[in-house]
Amino acid sequence: MRLPHWSVHALLASVPLFVSYLYFNGELFGYHATLMSLGYVMLMGEGVWLASRATVKPNGEDRLLLLKLHGLFQAAALVCISIGVYCIYHNKSIHSKPHFQTVHSKAGLVVLLFSTAVPALGALGFKYLGLIHCLPESTHAVVKTLHRRSGALTYFASIFVAMLGMNTFGIYQGMSTYVAMFLASLAGGAVFNIYYAKPQVGGFFNTAPLLSSIE
Repeated sequence: MRLPHWSVHALLASVPLFVSYLYFNGELFGYHATLMSLGYVMLMGEGVWLASRATVKPNGEDRLLLLKLHGLFQAAALVCISIGVYCIYHNKSIHSKPHFQTVHSKAGLVVLLFSTAVPALGALGFKYLGLIHCLPESTHAVVKTLHRRSGALTYFASIFVAMLGMNTFGIYQGMSTYVAMFLASLAGGAVFNIYYAKPQVGGFFNTAPLLSSIE
């Protein structure tokens, strides 16, 4: 069953709202937590939703507009993520704390690397930009498939990494932490539902539709 659109938007927005309620106090860590949840969960999730809507539309202006908006949302997500990473890195530096010591930070670094590679693949595979014509035609479908699959992997991994962060010593806030984790899992589930219940296209594990061309 495909979730109604309003419920997807509400779930995606609930995570950064609740995280900001828990942690945003004007200090660098609060900025980190808020911006990372805004970038990964909400903006990246909305970008996935836009791409999902575009996939089931025929080639034309409506599809192209959705794909452009998808790119803008993903770019906005990357800006938020970049600032969020800077905030936590600078916060640790000014407090003379070592970097990348927790499981959360190490896993987050891997997801961050994917977060920079996936948009590059997306730009390369977006026919509107013309970059894909620099590649042999036989590789076009592979580039597009890699973008979609690695993008999905990055998003779902970011939800897992966020949960690791909430459980990190010094950040854990009892029952409020479990509420935040529950909201994050629901947001991840909503995005998975976008893939799994995509009309006329098939489920998340159906690879054939991913070989279709992009506007």
